[in-house]
Amino acid sequence: MINKNLKKLTLILFLTCATTVQAMDDVAEMAGISEAAGSSAAAAVSQMSVDTSKVTANIAAATGSLGAATSEMAQALDVSIAQAQSALSFATESLAAGDMTAAIQTMSLV
Repeated sequence: MINKNLKKLTLILFLTCATTVQAMDDVAEMAGISEAAGSSAAAAVSQMSVDTSKVTANIAAATGSLGAATSEMAQALDVSIAQAQSALSFATESLAAGDMTAAIQTMSLV
């Protein structure tokens, strides 16, 4: 379980570094193609932002109701939840920057 979490964390860090170097504003790029493509991309980013906020709120509520970890399995679950929160924070930042590709890739890991 811990090995699986370590692999996920490594993948998230890799995606973070790789997309930061190549990050581009997908919405602006789509708007350059056509007005319809730009408005569709903007609507997608808006919906993804709402979805990300809801998932983040649900994870926070679940974390609050679980309480303190008392077993090894519960501690591993706490680590997984923390990694999911970190990934969602990155997805939110990516959406704010207009990088839909990084946000979608990150959210698919969660």
